[in-house]
Amino acid sequence: MANELSQQKKIGLIRELIKEPSIFYSSGREGIIDLLDHLFDLRSKPSLDPRYDNAYDDAVKHLVHNEDWELDYTLLKRFDVSESDLFLRMIEFLVKPGFQSSEERRLKLVDEINALINREGINLEMDFNDFDQQIFIISDYDPDKTYPEGVVRNTIKFIPNYHEDLNSFKLEERDIFILNFNRYDWNDYSLKSRCDLVYRDASGNLNNFGELKIITNNSENYSSSKDDDGKFQNFHPILPNSFTELDSSFCSLGQSSSYYFDLKEIYKVRFRTILYALRDAAFFSDTADIFEKEYYFKESLIR
Repeated sequence: MANELSQQKKIGLIRELIKEPSIFYSSGREGIIDLLDHLFDLRSKPSLDPRYDNAYDDAVKHLVHNEDWELDYTLLKRFDVSESDLFLRMIEFLVKPGFQSSEERRLKLVDEINALINREGINLEMDFNDFDQQIFIISDYDPDKTYPEGVVRNTIKFIPNYHEDLNSFKLEERDIFILNFNRYDWNDYSLKSRCDLVYRDASGNLNNFGELKIITNNSENYSSSKDDDGKFQNFHPILPNSFTELDSSFCSLGQSSSYYFDLKEIYKVRFRTILYALRDAAFFSDTADIFEKEYYFKESLIR
């Protein structure tokens, strides 16, 4: 959807944004130079002013020193940000950490921009960069998909393992979480809800974060409680073959404080995102409220 935004619509959105010129200048006139240089690599572009060798010096003269280029001319004629993906890249740059005059202004601008672009099917969605700074990236807009505070869309794949040895399980898969049910025979009134959360990194090394239990309030998401002969047998939750986020019919709970501590130590600001992807009941009260009257919430999850 984001790549399908027509040039006419992008021009209309740009003209809406330039009604508030200060958002393009950061805390000084040089801010717009940083923006344009990010988008166009100004020193590689020719100057239209014979006094200068490149577009960078040209832009500094007219936008910083003389202040005689209007934003409409700058963004739609001299440097056309309605072309290609430049408009979307510009939006992400406007709300990057440190560009606006204050964090409060940055977050307010995110809301203002989303009010404009959501109706076009796109959204500035919160994420984190490699320095664990909060950033916002363009994504498709889904009005039915919202996240709790401090949670972003998870991108790490989870894969459940019920029967195989962990050291030989899907060795071709890297940078994944494995929910390893295979280690445990223990059951809570026939339900085998216990598993380990294990991360396999790019080199194939395993990091076990410890035990959690997973239940569901949808009976179709449990394996059969009877064998082929009709005899009663233990059963377990059936998770999707691979997923980045469980749906609301599932609920999990870590079985020790070290489970949460170790996750937070490694994933820091992404910690809540990982837990939300597993529908953790300790950190997300809405999930706990939905499940607290379920039989296996008391007889397994918190047992």
